[in-house]
Amino acid sequence: AQFSYGLYFFNFSFWQTAYDFDVAGDDWSATTVLLQFDFIIDVNFVINSTDIAIMPGVEITVNSGKTLVIYNDSYISAKSGEDMWESIHVLAGGTVVIQESTIAHAEMGVFSDNTTTSAADFQITNGTLFCNNDIGIYIDAYTGGVHPGLVEDTEICALSLIDPVSGSIGLAGIYGDGINGTSSINVGNGNFIGIG
Repeated sequence: AQFSYGLYFFNFSFWQTAYDFDVAGDDWSATTVLLQFDFIIDVNFVINSTDIAIMPGVEITVNSGKTLVIYNDSYISAKSGEDMWESIHVLAGGTVVIQESTIAHAEMGVFSDNTTTSAADFQITNGTLFCNNDIGIYIDAYTGGVHPGLVEDTEICALSLIDPVSGSIGLAGIYGDGINGTSSINVGNGNFIGIG
């Protein structure tokens, strides 16, 4: 996995002035991380029982062909006192699996950046909570039939957003852009047909 510029683990810091800093695919387990700059998942990567505080505008990007797994009470949120972070941005062909974890205070908790026929997959299950994101899950245009994404046993709420939209409620729990007619997303026991 790669970082653009900087990363903090507890009070120990790593700094690199080059555009990418490679952590050699070491998974994160039972630790605390402050993300100050974009994090690119270019190897399969696991976040297990880890608290991640993210600075405003920062994005986690899952590249095509790679999988990011977040599970076991991991908590990903904006850094206390700061504005919303960007999203977990899954590119077409990439996958994010989120189980038993919380995604909070993002502009878009998960951004499924599909091409019209290639899906950016997400599997969000097992007691996951999307809390106070402007959009919980944003699914970009996809016309390839039933999208492989799944949302099941997941709570989505947004009653208390932080800056830059403080005082507002969230725009949408799940927003499908261009998901219509022949395309759908699996939500629980049924299909979600989005706004075209």
